[in-house]
Amino acid sequence: MRYFLIILIAVNVGMAQNVQFNADSAYATIEHLTVKIGPRPMGSANERAALQWTVARFRSFGADTAYVMPVPEANGTINTNSGVAIGIFRGTTDSTIVIGGHIDSSGPDIPGANDDASGTACMIELARIWSQRERHFTLLFAAFCGEESGLVGSEYFVEHYADLDKVKLMLQIDMAGSSEALIPFIDVYTHQAPKWLVEDAFAIDRALGYNSLAYPTHFFTINNAQKGGGAGSDHQPFLQKNIPAIDFTAGVNTWQWCWEVLLFIEAAKSVCKLRKSCA
Repeated sequence: MRYFLIILIAVNVGMAQNVQFNADSAYATIEHLTVKIGPRPMGSANERAALQWTVARFRSFGADTAYVMPVPEANGTINTNSGVAIGIFRGTTDSTIVIGGHIDSSGPDIPGANDDASGTACMIELARIWSQRERHFTLLFAAFCGEESGLVGSEYFVEHYADLDKVKLMLQIDMAGSSEALIPFIDVYTHQAPKWLVEDAFAIDRALGYNSLAYPTHFFTINNAQKGGGAGSDHQPFLQKNIPAIDFTAGVNTWQWCWEVLLFIEAAKSVCKLRKSCA
């Protein structure tokens, strides 16, 4: 959890001194989402319960506005009965920073403790901290639905949030429950996070003495070779709207191992097909 002090400073609101990120509080959120509520696939009753619980947390912190943005459909055809939990804490300016995590899990039998209850827990903990401080920027905290189903919630948000033109920066936390290196996801096929944002992330990491950020080019080579672009997160729709955005993810090495296995399997299948055609 300590890694996300990076975000505390990256979104400096002028009150970064004596910030207390409470790991026990974050872990309690993970436990609530994964044990008391359980698996949260998109459109499920559990996901809806998690969204409403998150809104209640924002309200308990004194959010100026807190609600679930309904997401009635995905890609114009699928009724999701889902949504995005939003908590807005006004600053002295309406220039807005979005801090996100995705609240869904990838299946009905998967509690999603790391992916991404851990990131959502960090996001909620940041909302608790910043709710107690004066703010220059308006902060919008978002628990996105349907990330595992194709970035459904974040794509819906960027198309339907009325004040998107006021959003100047987006930070995503996707998987924080790992001691592995923290990986910044900085691009999509058509857009990249601006140079200043990437440089600042690494500079802050060094200044804090963690040196936890790493950009494994071999991983992203494999990732970008996957059909549909491989792994990504809810920062991507913001990048595609030309909003500076970056995602922080811990635990990439596990993904890399899985993808290498999948690539081996696909290669083996191709060899088998070739042998059969030549038989």
